[in-house]
Amino acid sequence: MNRQRGLAEAMLFLVAAGAGIYGFGRAFQGGVLWLGVSAVSLIVLAKQMGRVQDRWPHRRGEP
Repeated sequence: MNRQRGLAEAMLFLVAAGAGIYGFGRAFQGGVLWLGVSAVSLIVLAKQMGRVQDRWPHRRGEP
């Protein structure tokens, strides 16, 4: 089950990153709706990266 969760998180990351890149490209061409799509994808990526950093292994003696 843990492997499936990791795969799902990796797919979410790839989809959100792709949507963000595509959305920024379309927003620069005048698509205001795509700017919102890009903002949502950045929020998803930031939350996902925050979770990964919280679980990152630390050296002994560090908080």
